[in-house]
Amino acid sequence: MTTTPPRPAPAPLRRQVESYSNQAVTALRDMVLSGDLRPGERLNEVGLADALGISRAPLREAIQHLRSEGLLTAVAGRGAYVRSLTPTELEELFEVRHLLEIHALRLAAARATPQELETLRADMSERGHLFDTFPSRPQENDFHLRIARLAGNSALLAVITDVHRQTQLVRQQIADSNHAHPDRILHEHADLIEALIAGDVDRAEAILVEHLRVTMAEGMAILEGR
Repeated sequence: MTTTPPRPAPAPLRRQVESYSNQAVTALRDMVLSGDLRPGERLNEVGLADALGISRAPLREAIQHLRSEGLLTAVAGRGAYVRSLTPTELEELFEVRHLLEIHALRLAAARATPQELETLRADMSERGHLFDTFPSRPQENDFHLRIARLAGNSALLAVITDVHRQTQLVRQQIADSNHAHPDRILHEHADLIEALIAGDVDRAEAILVEHLRVTMAEGMAILEGR
């Protein structure tokens, strides 16, 4: 029987120009997306506020913000919990990702400069472990969001970011299972970039469609207990 290693305590927040509430949003979101707080886990407000060095007021604001992002849920009289996606919810989220990310990909193909695409390829080559590795990593390093940024549409990027975060709720569960294949993910991302650089948008789209299909299947297998 394996034992779960002790969970590292979050670092106390420091007073900066950014408000305690905004800092708490970032810290709490990172804990959820990294798997430090697991799906279905109840948030201990007293413990979290103490660990972050803040009062419960900004923490509750952060909890409300993450509820609006679809990362937390609330049960009357019981408190806030990390959202547990159902297979149907995950499938619906990937349907939305499919529509939005294909559109973003085609915009990126039309708007990104050759230098921007070469920069993305270089980043993948030099720091590939930062892209779609497990557990969660900083949002600015996420491959899919890098592509969305190249689309040059801030409204589209904001929606993709929100949906993408929700699908990340199953990421750590995949990492803990035998369904994780980070090498496959990196190869698919590299192939997609090469297709964009070559101007083969149809091939890039086909790679993205298959990538999303397989990723969804991995998550569905986890949620369905397969």
